[in-house]
Amino acid sequence: MFSTGSMFFLRTLTHTRVGSAAGEDGLDLPLCRDAQGQTYLPFSAVRGAVRQQVQERQEEWAQRSFGEGGHRSSLLSFTDQKLLLWPAAADFRCWLTSREALSEVRRMAEKLGADSLPPLPSSTASEALVSGASGKWVVGEETLRVTCAPEIAAWEAWLGACCGLQLAGKVAVVSAARLQIFSSRTSQIASRLRLQEESRTAAKGAFWYEEYLPEDTVFAGGVLAMEPCLYDAQTGETAAQLLEYLGAALVEPMPIGAATSRGGGMAQGTLGVPAAQQPRGTNPSAKDSSAEPVQSGASQKEAAAKSDAWQRKQKQKQKHKKK
Repeated sequence: MFSTGSMFFLRTLTHTRVGSAAGEDGLDLPLCRDAQGQTYLPFSAVRGAVRQQVQERQEEWAQRSFGEGGHRSSLLSFTDQKLLLWPAAADFRCWLTSREALSEVRRMAEKLGADSLPPLPSSTASEALVSGASGKWVVGEETLRVTCAPEIAAWEAWLGACCGLQLAGKVAVVSAARLQIFSSRTSQIASRLRLQEESRTAAKGAFWYEEYLPEDTVFAGGVLAMEPCLYDAQTGETAAQLLEYLGAALVEPMPIGAATSRGGGMAQGTLGVPAAQQPRGTNPSAKDSSAEPVQSGASQKEAAAKSDAWQRKQKQKQKHKKK
């Protein structure tokens, strides 16, 4: 049985494609969508990407924690990653989410033992809730009537700490239906073709369309850990330590999906739930700094030091095992 768990957030750093093999609506290779039509990342893709990232740093620990084929079960289990923030082009850089998405991440975080999440925004007939002044936001080709809801500022600070984005004054909470429609209309579509080796012309029937997630799309899910002593009592690790080592291994970006060979498919994973954040000032007209991480230089050094300590500990275990 899994004894402990943690929230897991994933932010795309480039255009990314984790898709379905079944074509739909003129797309040969669309993104994965659930029964409600909402984009998500299947647990298998996330688990595979994380395992590859960890395996490059410490192969033995990765085999012990993620399983060895059919010989040993995995000590770590990932859930599907649900859409949390969808980037949008407006008069300024902004992100869309829904009350349902915030409710889902709050439910999962509380189930995993977190108690520092902001309260959910109240439901309203307005098209969108924002932390700034009421008015209109031009998002893509659509004009949203936004209503000021001060509680959104706490969510902006909390979400920004989770995924490393500056979100103050840049998040609009819309309905789940509007989020689904907007995400399906504004995803990136690229045409692809395969050339014949001899003539270097397009092969017959080898022309198709692929759908991609835009940069800075944020997903949220969970990861559960099992006590390793059930399988290997010599390690002396606990389930909590497994999650700690996993978090240390996720300091650097990792490849995910099918676009890694074409300059895409890079994402940043983050483990854990941050403490309650103080809302920052909201000024949508200010200079966009969405690409800048929220972490300070000191916190980045701390993460790097924790990663180095994790690697040293794994090397010491290997030496001890050889002796």
